[in-house]
Amino acid sequence: MRLQYKKPVVPLGETRHVVPLLLISALIWGCGDVSVEQEAPETQNETIQAKTGNIRGTITPPVDGTSINAFRGEGWVAFTTNDEEGNYEFRDLPVGTYALDVSAPFHFVDLSNRSIEVVAGEVTQAKPVFLRAWEDAAKLVGRVIDANTKQPLPEVKLFVICTSRICTGFSATSDAQGAFEIRLWPDLQAQLSIEHLGYQPQLIVIESLGHRNQKTIEIALVPQNQ
Repeated sequence: MRLQYKKPVVPLGETRHVVPLLLISALIWGCGDVSVEQEAPETQNETIQAKTGNIRGTITPPVDGTSINAFRGEGWVAFTTNDEEGNYEFRDLPVGTYALDVSAPFHFVDLSNRSIEVVAGEVTQAKPVFLRAWEDAAKLVGRVIDANTKQPLPEVKLFVICTSRICTGFSATSDAQGAFEIRLWPDLQAQLSIEHLGYQPQLIVIESLGHRNQKTIEIALVPQNQ
C-alpha cells in the first residue's frame, strides 16, 4: 500500500502552527526539504515613522492664541500652537526642510527658524523663539524730501530689511507731507530700503534702538537723471 502525503489544513487564526506542522510532516512522509517564507510584520505606525519625523520647540513667553505654521518650499504644511509652558511639537511631518512662522496677538512675527531638517523617525529641536511685544517697540519716524527742491515726497515706499532674517512686516509709505513711521522691535539690526519712481534708491543702516525709543531721520532722494 502506498501512502500519499496531504498538506495539513490549518484553521484560521492558528497560522503560528504552520511551520512546526510542515516540518513534522516532512520527517514522517519523507517529502524532503520544506521551506516556508514569512513576511516581517510591519504596522501602519512603523510605515509612517519610516517616512516622517517631528519638530519640537519652545516659545517665550507663552502667549494665548499663538500660531505656529510650518512651511516646506513655497507651500504650507501644518499648523500647531503651544501649551501653557510654551512647548509645541509637529508630529509626522514628511521628510524635508521646513521653515516656521510664529505669530501671536500684539507681538511681532518671528521667522528665526528657517532651515529645519526633518529626518525620518527622529525629533528635530527647533531654535527657541522669543516673542517681542508691540508695546516695547522702538519707532523710526521721519520725512522724505526731494534732494533738489526740498519738497516733501508722498507715496514713497520704505522697507526694513532684517539682516538676521527674523522679522517681517516692517514697512511704510510716506503721506502727503512725506512723513512716515515704522515700528521696530528693540535692538534690531537692519537696513532701510527707500524706493520711489523717478528717484535713485537708497539703503540706510538702522542702528539698534532701545525699548520704546524713537529716532527721527530725514531722507533726501536724488532724481534718477542726476
